[in-house]
Amino acid sequence: ADQVRLFWATEGPLEDDRRLSTLSGDKIFLERIEIPIHVGDLNGKKHSFMVKGSDTVLNFKYQIKGRMEIPVEDIRLLANGQPLRDVDNHGYEQTLDDYGVVRDSLIF
Repeated sequence: ADQVRLFWATEGPLEDDRRLSTLSGDKIFLERIEIPIHVGDLNGKKHSFMVKGSDTVLNFKYQIKGRMEIPVEDIRLLANGQPLRDVDNHGYEQTLDDYGVVRDSLIF
């Protein structure tokens, strides 16, 4: 799941010790925070990437392509013992969240 940071519309970032009940009438915004994950390649080397859980698998493959120069159509990824598919059986784009990818996950 994405990590988020709360922003109070009139005062900026919400401090950890503030309660939402003290913000009556003000708007609160969420900012998704990028997290580090790691991809192991066929040569045993580990590559680190900054992602958001809401990133699609396909967009992540393009990020890998940009760094590792592997064509997107040749990239096969496994996380938590499951192949990461670009879309599900209904044609919906899959995200890293859908596969339980979290901070410091290792993907192959």
